[in-house]
Amino acid sequence: LGGHHGANTLARTLAAVTGGHAALTTAGDIGLGITLDNPPPGWRITNSPRTKGVAAALLAGDPVSLRVEAGDAAWLMESGLSFLDGADGIRITDRAITAEDPALVFHPPVLVVGIGCERGADATEVIDLVEKTLADAGLAPSAVACGVSVDVKADEAAVHAAAAHLGVPARFFTPARQARRLRL
Repeated sequence: LGGHHGANTLARTLAAVTGGHAALTTAGDIGLGITLDNPPPGWRITNSPRTKGVAAALLAGDPVSLRVEAGDAAWLMESGLSFLDGADGIRITDRAITAEDPALVFHPPVLVVGIGCERGADATEVIDLVEKTLADAGLAPSAVACGVSVDVKADEAAVHAAAAHLGVPARFFTPARQARRLRL
């Protein structure tokens, strides 16, 4: 199947269902017990070409740093791997990065984008506004977990288009439910 980007997980699932055995040959799974290019659901790798270098360093026993700025990195922390503090290596953040960022960057699904608009709003305008708002705040669109709006906008195409553009679900809440959440 090829071991990267979730194929080993699929092989394990098929083996469990069929009573077979998954033959895993990828160095990360065998040597590290984890594949860096298959993060938990909702997580996104921003600069996946850096995965190979970080995995190679870990396999060689070279020091690799882990900097957690946002989200729960338990899947890495509990992997048994040893990490150092520092800027390079692996960075977990909700912040936007530049192409020059030397770390392998993971974006956990920790942001929620509130989307409001007039009836019949142009989807492109709403998408542009969401992108601009995230950029102005220095936040990564790939760290967005969902787009939310008030329930009366559940049929608003522009809200759904903005969520789809980000690759996340749209969720809708009543004003009363939202007020209860804010009081917590």
